[in-house]
Amino acid sequence: MRSTATISAGFILVLAVCSGGCFGTRAHDGFFLLRWVEKPSNRGLWEETPKRDRCEFSRVAVFDHRKDGARFAEIRDGLREGDVVGYWLSGGEVGRALVRGRLTKVLYGLFKYGHLGILVEDPEEPGRLVMFSSEGFKGPNVTEDVEALEGHSFDVFRLDQGSRLDVERLREFARLSMEKAGKWTGYDFSGMFGLWNDELQPSQPEEIGKEYICSTTVIAALYYSGVELETTHRRGVLDVITPLQVVASKGRIIVLPDMQVEVVTFE
Repeated sequence: MRSTATISAGFILVLAVCSGGCFGTRAHDGFFLLRWVEKPSNRGLWEETPKRDRCEFSRVAVFDHRKDGARFAEIRDGLREGDVVGYWLSGGEVGRALVRGRLTKVLYGLFKYGHLGILVEDPEEPGRLVMFSSEGFKGPNVTEDVEALEGHSFDVFRLDQGSRLDVERLREFARLSMEKAGKWTGYDFSGMFGLWNDELQPSQPEEIGKEYICSTTVIAALYYSGVELETTHRRGVLDVITPLQVVASKGRIIVLPDMQVEVVTFE
């Protein structure tokens, strides 16, 4: 008799394959029955914020590794620190990956984006942009630089007030979260299953958490850098926080203690 775990894994596999258009090649839309999960919160924070301090994402680049190789250099050269990158796979790619046993790709079939990261300056090599994110059994890391993006399909999102990010604090968040986390303890498995997500609004170094998923890494990093996103429902409790949920969020500019750069206020 099959175990519950085997049955659950089989169900997820079938669900993800179906979401991939039965090995079709349609756009990366995610599983339509789960689209409600990816909607950000709407607590009124953005509307209550003065217009000069509101911010939101816009998509500034799209790259399909299957056909856009000639455009990669142009897209790479246009990337900036603070840009957020959402990784995606086509429906056919999801189906083929799962048939080959690569079950980690299941999220690419269920949601619009399967992974999320934010570009920061390399802590060990100033001037070099790397992808800061969190992965299972790796935790927060900067193992890939922008050149590695050529092997992925991705969308690039940029805050319309990105120039007001405190990039020094963004780099500090990346460095400290990696120092605090370990490979086995740095990934927030409770957050992956939507149970609870901690330390999403750190304002001091000691408040930076030890465990994040890719989506909450970006939320917390931006908050620490001066941008509060209106992403989570119920403050992250019983809330699956997906990559699309992050980049679809609106937010506001905030001022935290010990900001290293002047925050400009526009008239």
